[in-house]
Amino acid sequence: MARRLACLIGNQTFRPESGLEPLKGPRNDVEALARVLGDPDSGGFTIETFLDRPSAEIKRALNRTLNGAERGDTILIFYAGHGKLDRLGKLCLATADTEEEALYATSIPAQNLRDMVDHARADCTVLLLDCCYSGAFGGHRGDVSSEIASLAREASGLYVLTASTAVQTAKEGETIAGGITLGRFTAAIVGGIENGTADRDGDGRISLSDLNRHLRDTLREQTPQFWAQEASGDPVIARVRILETPEEKRLRRLGAWFAEGGIPDALFPRMVDAVQGTGEPHLTALVRRLLDQADAKPAALVVAWRGATEPRKSDPRPDLPPPETPMQRRRSLLDRWYAEGALREGEYSVFLSAVRGEGDPAQVALVQRQLDRDGASAKALRAAWTAAAAPVAKPVQAPTAEPAPFAAAAPPAEAAVARSRGRDILIAVGAGFAAAVVLMLFGIISSDPAFLLVAILAGAATYGVRRSR
Repeated sequence: MARRLACLIGNQTFRPESGLEPLKGPRNDVEALARVLGDPDSGGFTIETFLDRPSAEIKRALNRTLNGAERGDTILIFYAGHGKLDRLGKLCLATADTEEEALYATSIPAQNLRDMVDHARADCTVLLLDCCYSGAFGGHRGDVSSEIASLAREASGLYVLTASTAVQTAKEGETIAGGITLGRFTAAIVGGIENGTADRDGDGRISLSDLNRHLRDTLREQTPQFWAQEASGDPVIARVRILETPEEKRLRRLGAWFAEGGIPDALFPRMVDAVQGTGEPHLTALVRRLLDQADAKPAALVVAWRGATEPRKSDPRPDLPPPETPMQRRRSLLDRWYAEGALREGEYSVFLSAVRGEGDPAQVALVQRQLDRDGASAKALRAAWTAAAAPVAKPVQAPTAEPAPFAAAAPPAEAAVARSRGRDILIAVGAGFAAAVVLMLFGIISSDPAFLLVAILAGAATYGVRRSR
């Protein structure tokens, strides 16, 4: 796949040995151009920047980029700073370590650029120069125009677009744009790409020829120069960005996330409503804020949305112990009452066994029920336990009119009735025995024991007749 690679070089501070004045714009030039060329919707270049770097580092990076290029790739090299001519009138681009007495070794000679470009396999290389040119020491001005023309002519596939070929001061080449100092050449390029005015043929693409015409119309006092003797075609520098309203931009981004699977189907319609302002105000603010963040991710939007719409679960308090179980609560009550002296040791042991579920189920249930009551107390527990342990008197059953089916199954008499019957029997037997003794004394009956037994039985019979009545 064809690549678009850009090396952007800016140098505005120089050594005293360079004989060059400092500049204000190159750093801003690089940053502004990186913004528009690196925009995937516009330039689409992969950017590498070099700000106030030494010549060896820059030349090594350029060589690496050009040697690594393949067929179909587009390379763009931009330089903002001082261009200087050496003793022989050869153009050199000054760097942070440039020295006037060793200019060729401490700068980027145009001849080095030509050789590196000539050996590259890329289809085209574009060189943009926003330079303030200075003559060689000794007053030799040289011919900058012929130097650049030679550079373009001798390196195949190289396009060169430069601000001017005239020797001029730094002040003449800089302008103030939005409070930021930029080179006039760079400011015109950035503005033409951002607002689309550099698209001279209206096809939505800003080609190098479009850019050249735009610069000529914009920078009449500088007369930009363009060379492409050994190059064919018209490389595209950028595409015109479709101007969108903030809402359109948000919807486009949200739609892209949805197409990639980053937004669930159920949430997408509601998020669209939020973007359009037809949903709840707090959700509209949330979605718009995240969609406007350049580094926002779909997952962050989904998490934030769910956090704003789903009911929050109360978080457990890590500083609070877990709630007591029923057994722990009952045990705590017993322990407290025992410590306070409200329970004796024996009571405590019995009740503790019931709390543990040991012993008679009815007693276990009674103790646990009492301990679970509101306002439970040791006194109430003891009273309930005592009442449950006391004997219960059976109710007196009323006599039934129906005879018992079996004599042996007669209902048991009450204790008082039984005592009354026993007393009556003793009285009857005693009366019979006394009568028999009297009769024997008067000789009415014999003293034979049989007659004594008959008398006793007669007394018992008399008792039975009386009871039946």
